[in-house]
Amino acid sequence: MSLQNPDTRERILQVATDLFADRGFDGASVRAIAKKANVNLAAVNYHFSNKQNLYYEVLRHGIAQLTFQMETLAQEKKRTTVEFSQNLYEMLLKNGPQLINNFKVLLNDFPLPGDLITNQQAGPPGSEYILAILEQELGKKLSESDGLWAVRTIFTFIVHTALIASTHLGKQNCRHIFETKVVEKHIARLVKSILREMA
Repeated sequence: MSLQNPDTRERILQVATDLFADRGFDGASVRAIAKKANVNLAAVNYHFSNKQNLYYEVLRHGIAQLTFQMETLAQEKKRTTVEFSQNLYEMLLKNGPQLINNFKVLLNDFPLPGDLITNQQAGPPGSEYILAILEQELGKKLSESDGLWAVRTIFTFIVHTALIASTHLGKQNCRHIFETKVVEKHIARLVKSILREMA
């Protein structure tokens, strides 16, 4: 197996995400990650140099995946803000376990890399796609403050709902609250109220 194989790197990232999510930075050893990814330690060191770099790359990879998925969703076809938001929820729900693990890694106590979120980035990953659809539907450019508020409000509701709906609590105890049709109505109501506020 070649150390340069991109599949090796991707497999290490996936396993590292799972183990960092389950055990935290301190509890997930590079040896355990290599063993579960079915690679040798040299492969982990080749791709990431050390455990801290691997952890940071797991965080960057999660953000890049979400941004790419949102970009793909935005470019597939023209959607209203309500449709885009509902489709984003469905996409996150479909990837529920990965979403949960990415958040568990992000919320770990280990310090975040300084370049994870830049000062120029206003809002969550992929926020530019939500903002572009909002502004297109409104027919005007929003102020930075209004745009940030609108995007954060939509994104936070969708991500929070998808996270809880993906847990055992959401699936077993609160299933009626997280039925797709119920959540879609809530998303539509939220987005329409934002559009009215911004009009």
